[in-house]
Amino acid sequence: MRIGTSAHPGRQSSPAVVVEGLTKRYGPRTAVDGLDLTVPTGGIHALLGPHGAGKTTVLRILVGLTRPQRGSITLLGEDVPRHLPRVMPRVGAVVGRPGFHPHVSVRRNLDVLAIGLGIARRRIDESLDLLDLTGVQHEAFRTLGGETRQRVALCAALMKAPELLILDEPPETADPQRVAEIRTILTHLAANGTSVLVSSHRIDDVQGWADTASIIDHGRLVIQGTVAEIIQERSHRVTIGVRDAARAERILTEHDFRIRSRTTTELVISVPGADPAETARITALLAREGLYIHQMTTQSPSLEDTIVKLSRSGAA
Repeated sequence: MRIGTSAHPGRQSSPAVVVEGLTKRYGPRTAVDGLDLTVPTGGIHALLGPHGAGKTTVLRILVGLTRPQRGSITLLGEDVPRHLPRVMPRVGAVVGRPGFHPHVSVRRNLDVLAIGLGIARRRIDESLDLLDLTGVQHEAFRTLGGETRQRVALCAALMKAPELLILDEPPETADPQRVAEIRTILTHLAANGTSVLVSSHRIDDVQGWADTASIIDHGRLVIQGTVAEIIQERSHRVTIGVRDAARAERILTEHDFRIRSRTTTELVISVPGADPAETARITALLAREGLYIHQMTTQSPSLEDTIVKLSRSGAA
């Protein structure tokens, strides 16, 4: 399994994941509430939502770690959980704590898994090298740090050359450089046929490398579409310092900018999406009238702010 080589040239165009009416309760608490979700085949799909939105529960249901009370699930064209044993050899997943024998070496753990799945030993070597784990392969799993354990779990998932890869979001303490390296790997895999489903609680974390996304909140779908479409729904706050804010407000309002607030020398402007061309246009419009910005800051809305906005606008 080498990055850059198509692992699944004959994959079908039907969705990789289809979820309809998924409901999961833990006692009186509803973790997933009638969720409908579609993950396209190929590319990277981000499952977004704040902490406690139900993301991990959804992923656990998909890979058979827990069962829902209601709803239907299709993975790679197979009904789940009925055909889970048939489809899981085609699915790689890192959800929850890795289930490796703590007192056995990384290599032995992977060898046992490979034997059970009929995976060639060379694929273990390739995956270890890909994730920079060759140096720890003979260490006992229990001696590894949390971030390294997660990479070993990803190694186990990738050595299957999966058609569908499901990943829960990395821990907050993950090394940013390692996270960037893994994202590069996922991007290459997706470009060559693997469907990737990854969860995150931040929109900005997936911008620029995920293709499509679904936002969920309290176990319900808020919106799904391309990342570009979802980003465009967000109104960023651009704060500018200018000598005559009242005059600047009149100029920008005439060009359809929405002003959130104004003081004598400061304007706060709503700018949809994250297009730098819009902030450049603000500068150009004011400069043309002899008003020059001496300070500019941009504040991105939180995921929670975006959910509130989309819900109020009827996007859900």
